[in-house]
Amino acid sequence: MTKKINLQVFAGDPIQGAKNIYVLRRLADRTQEAATVLAFQEEGTTTMSKDADTVATKDGTIRVPGAAEIELSLTSILTTGDPMIAKLKTALLNGEVMEIWEVNTAEKGTGENADKYPADYYRGYLTNYEKSSNSEDFAELSLDIGVFGNPQSGYVTLSREQEEAALYAFADVAKAADTDTE
Repeated sequence: MTKKINLQVFAGDPIQGAKNIYVLRRLADRTQEAATVLAFQEEGTTTMSKDADTVATKDGTIRVPGAAEIELSLTSILTTGDPMIAKLKTALLNGEVMEIWEVNTAEKGTGENADKYPADYYRGYLTNYEKSSNSEDFAELSLDIGVFGNPQSGYVTLSREQEEAALYAFADVAKAADTDTE
């Protein structure tokens, strides 16, 4: 007797977690500066959920979905001299809107987006800012961002500095120019 098994067909390669980065900026700074890759990101989580109410009818119960709730949670190692840390704290205390991009650096776009990376764009408020440090590990910063509205998908251009902060940029074996960063 032959048993037939349906196997799932995979579209591509799995994505390493390190290739999915979060880039942040206060919305108020949009015209003054580029967004920042939070250094030494350890973990990022995007959670989307939707409550559904149950309504009794004469024909039986129906479920009515509510609005989607989206929360981003980020954890990174604290670094000395990072001006973004103070901006994040101020944004939480003052209720400032943040812009967040979740960027997949494991693949690049095609056609007119060939030099860009696929990303989801969010706006929201910081709802949690937590610094933790113990005697055995590096000090960490954990953030939670409550998103409003729906994410928008598109492609982003990462500057060389942003790519280097997020990834190890490919380096040639030849001597680097004086303008190259280490």
